[in-house]
Amino acid sequence: YDVTAPTISSTAPAQDASIKDTKVSYTLSEAVASGTVTFTRTGGSVDGSSPHEQDLSGDELNTGAHNNITLTDNPTLVDGAIYSIAFDATDAAGNDATTVTSTGVTYDVTAPTISSTAPAQDASVKDTKVSYTLSEAVASGTVTFTRTGGSVDGSSPHEQDLSGDELNTGAHNNITLTDNPTLVDGAIYSIAFDATDAAGNDATTVTSTGVTYDVTAPTISSTAPAQDAS
Repeated sequence: YDVTAPTISSTAPAQDASIKDTKVSYTLSEAVASGTVTFTRTGGSVDGSSPHEQDLSGDELNTGAHNNITLTDNPTLVDGAIYSIAFDATDAAGNDATTVTSTGVTYDVTAPTISSTAPAQDASVKDTKVSYTLSEAVASGTVTFTRTGGSVDGSSPHEQDLSGDELNTGAHNNITLTDNPTLVDGAIYSIAFDATDAAGNDATTVTSTGVTYDVTAPTISSTAPAQDAS
């Protein structure tokens, strides 16, 4: 005699998450006779197959934690679509669990791209300003200055984290980074641009090599004619 409904807890993805795969997590308070995970498109790219009602089977029906699993009945989602993900279960006595739903989950399998970077290959620079363009807003990013020649730089490599507006989509032209490096006059650097979006997709690294940091002005001497010469 069973009048206690199963409970579903510790579900993932979380509310408003960005994901690059269809793995899910959930915990069942008891073994259940049936269950579903339903992905319903609510925005973003069009998904003509929505909703995707995926049946739990085998070990997926057992009591306890099911962490970061790929469902046996796995959905095929659409890149750029936004989904609500609903977890349901019914035990052998027919008691239904309270549905647990995460909304605003973005499925994103497209990596960001980094373009229009500066300094250019083999450039000489007198400051640490950089330029880059991001195809989408990113969750994290770095600009790394690695000494490859010239004057010694004992602090190399300088891995500078992007922050704030520096993570936004679009062009970032001739900016001084919030996390700005202290470089060595006369050292030669490679400068690598990296970024990762909210779903964990990594951009292809873009690197400029042979960049010389030079803050020493030239001097002019031994000039002629001399002062007051005729």
